[in-house]
Amino acid sequence: MLLYVIKSDKTKEEYREEKVISALKRAKVSEEDIEKILKKIKEKLPEVVTTKELYRFIFEELKKEKRSSAYRFNLKNSLYLLGPSGYPFEKYIAHLFKEYGYFAKHNLIFKGFCLSYEIDLLVEKNNEKFLGECKFHQEKGKKNDIKTVLYAYARHLDILKTNKDYKLLLVTNTKFTSEAVEFAKCYSINLLSWNFPLEKNLPKLIEEKHFYPLTIFDFLSKKTLTSLFNYDIVSIKDFLNKDDSYLKKISGLNDEEIKNLKRIIEEILVV
Repeated sequence: MLLYVIKSDKTKEEYREEKVISALKRAKVSEEDIEKILKKIKEKLPEVVTTKELYRFIFEELKKEKRSSAYRFNLKNSLYLLGPSGYPFEKYIAHLFKEYGYFAKHNLIFKGFCLSYEIDLLVEKNNEKFLGECKFHQEKGKKNDIKTVLYAYARHLDILKTNKDYKLLLVTNTKFTSEAVEFAKCYSINLLSWNFPLEKNLPKLIEEKHFYPLTIFDFLSKKTLTSLFNYDIVSIKDFLNKDDSYLKKISGLNDEEIKNLKRIIEEILVV
C-alpha cells in the first residue's frame, strides 16, 4: 500500500489521496473510474514511489478505462514536452490567448529607450496590452525565482520609456517562488503559472477552453510533433481544424492515423 511519495526535488511526503482525486476530477474522470484508480493504487503500488512513477501508473490505468480522460490527465506532463527550446511553448501560449479573443504574436523585436529586445509574446484586447516573457522548463519541479522576475522587470522599464501602454506578463509551465510572487504583486507584474493566479492559472485557462497541447498524446513521435509545431499547429484544436490532406503532407502521418487522432480529439472535446 502506497504511503509516501518522493517529489521531483527529492523531498519525501506522505501520499495524500485527495491530491490524486483532485487531479482526476480536473481531468473530468467519472466517480466510478476514480474509485477504480484509487483501489488499484492501494493494491498494486509499493509503499514508496516517485511522483513520476505515480503519475505514469495513473495515466496507464486511465488509458484502460477511457483514453480521453487519460490524455486530459496528461496535461501537466505535456507542458514539459513543448521543447526542448521554448519556441513551441511561446507559440502555444500565443494560441491560447487567441482562444480568449486576444490579438497575439510571439517571438518579435521590441524597441526600448536604450536597447531593442527580443520579446516572447505580445497580447492585446480592448484596452489591455501585455508584453510577455515565456519561461519554459523541461526540468520538473524547476521554479522561477526572484532573479527571473527582476531581469524581466528591468527590461520592461526600458521599454516603458517608449511604450507606456504595455504591462509586463510572465508565463511559465512550472511555478514561481513565493518571493517572486510577492515582488510581482508589489510592482503590478502579471504572472501566469501552473498554480498562479488561483482562479485563472494556466491549467484552468487550458481546461476551460479544452485547449490541450498536442503533447498530451504519448504516441506522437518527436519528429511528427516538431513538423506540426513548425507549421504553427500546437494544440488539439489547431490539428482538428486543419484539412486532412494538408496534415498528411506536413506531418508524416498517414490517412488512418490522422482520422484516428481526430476521433480521439473529438472525444476529449465532448465533456
